[in-house]
Amino acid sequence: MKKESAARNQRKGKKAAVFGILGGMVIVLSACGSGSRKKEAEDRKAIADDYAQIMMLQDQDSQVYDQVLEEIGVYLEQPAPDKQEQLLELMENTIQDMEELTDSYVPYQVDQEFAKLLDENGISSAEYEMNANGRYQMLAMYIQDLTILEFYVESADYDEIAMDELDEAYKGYVENQKDMRGYNYTGVNYWFAGWEAEDVEYVKEQVLEQFLSFSVENPVWETERDAVEVRMNTYLNRIEERLDQSAEKLGEKQERLYELEKEVKGMER
Repeated sequence: MKKESAARNQRKGKKAAVFGILGGMVIVLSACGSGSRKKEAEDRKAIADDYAQIMMLQDQDSQVYDQVLEEIGVYLEQPAPDKQEQLLELMENTIQDMEELTDSYVPYQVDQEFAKLLDENGISSAEYEMNANGRYQMLAMYIQDLTILEFYVESADYDEIAMDELDEAYKGYVENQKDMRGYNYTGVNYWFAGWEAEDVEYVKEQVLEQFLSFSVENPVWETERDAVEVRMNTYLNRIEERLDQSAEKLGEKQERLYELEKEVKGMER
């Protein structure tokens, strides 16, 4: 009996030792996992902070464009020579400011260390850099749109048809801008779709909640990039469809207005 009791105690001792080793391993692994997650969260905050700086500038440009469109809408509701003059001054100054930004634009470049950080967190450094430099293309687009709208505003006092054409062009640009705001807002989701909920919350706080122009009516956060791309393509398809419809009309309208402008200037001499 004593031998059996001793053997039993010995087995219990071995079990306790094994459990003690396993428990220690669990603690070590848990500590390693916690440390790894902490570093990942810190890295992702660094990415989100850099991304926020990029997007705040693009959102700021979009807001300036929004404000000009808003003033065109005010002019269309109550057209008057003094309002037309004020509007043209605003448009000219805005175009000039944006041209200065494009002339002095320094391309964004991802350094080697940050590129590695992006790749480790599921973000293509090449795509990220391209998105950052999208600001230049957006500024060029705003300049082009405002130049066309400026032409319509200048021509608006020639005849009733010119005012109608300004109104039609204005409504098209408003719709396009609404979709561009939605596209850029939704695009944030694209970069961070696969991140942990805690990381996503930080992105929302630092980026989405800070936007003054980019927006959607019913925001939805997708966890898969494929789903985000579907939503983004919906915006782009609508914009492309409108551009295709207006491209043919634009040339005809501009030709008519140029001829009308010549006639008016001829009568003034």
